Amino acid sequence: MDQQANYEILYENGFTESEIDHLNNLSLEYKREEESLRQPHLNRLEFVRWLVLTGKLTENIA
Repeated sequence: MDQQANYEILYENGFTESEIDHLNNLSLEYKREEESLRQPHLNRLEFVRWLVLTGKLTENIA
């Protein structure tokens, strides 16, 4: 569903323009924070992949 359709649904269900703008801002903030938390996790996974591919990390315990 696009942003205009969401706006119309919220407006038809009694939300004011100010409330809809506030919800949109919260949604954008949540998405930005989610992305900022996801990137370090992806970096760690890439590092572990590199360790496995280069043989520096194996299932064998020394």
